Amino acid sequence: MLVHTEIETIVTTAARAHFFWTKRVEFSHDCFVCRRRGRTVLLDHGASEGRCLSTRKPAELVGRGIHSYEDVSFIHPAPVRISGFDVAESRTDDVVERTLRCRITSWWAPFQDAKDPDEAGTVPTAYPWVRLEYTVGCFACYDNGHTEALSRTGGIQSNLVLPSADTCPTCGQTLLTADSGPKITLVV
Repeated sequence: MLVHTEIETIVTTAARAHFFWTKRVEFSHDCFVCRRRGRTVLLDHGASEGRCLSTRKPAELVGRGIHSYEDVSFIHPAPVRISGFDVAESRTDDVVERTLRCRITSWWAPFQDAKDPDEAGTVPTAYPWVRLEYTVGCFACYDNGHTEALSRTGGIQSNLVLPSADTCPTCGQTLLTADSGPKITLVV
């Protein structure tokens, strides 16, 4: 079954903020490939498939030291992709309201969870969430010689407490405000 999910969110940025969506999305999905419910799928706009972070590797396969999440996870291709990515903005004197609309298209088939056979996969997943990644920076601090001021990556998630704000670590000014999380809508 082909399934479409729409994601929409609005953030407000200060006029001094350098901002763009990175076109990377993390999305919860019941994956019929690994037969697990509530998996995190990493999506990049333009990629033909997502990457399902199925489960954690056993400690003996990882080794000692500090590792990224991808280093300690079994990752497999997932039949999920971003099929639409649209941004819009409206400006007033000192703020910019930025809207992101994203469509996620996936294949889905019924299955019983591999770890808990009494539970079946659903569309959407029982507890859907999404994380939208962005880069934000401060033009004023960049103009004053702080070259790192334009390259901080952040994100907004549907399952976090909001409102939230992102501030410049150099000058302390608020660069971004999110009053609510992304809305997830299953399109029939």
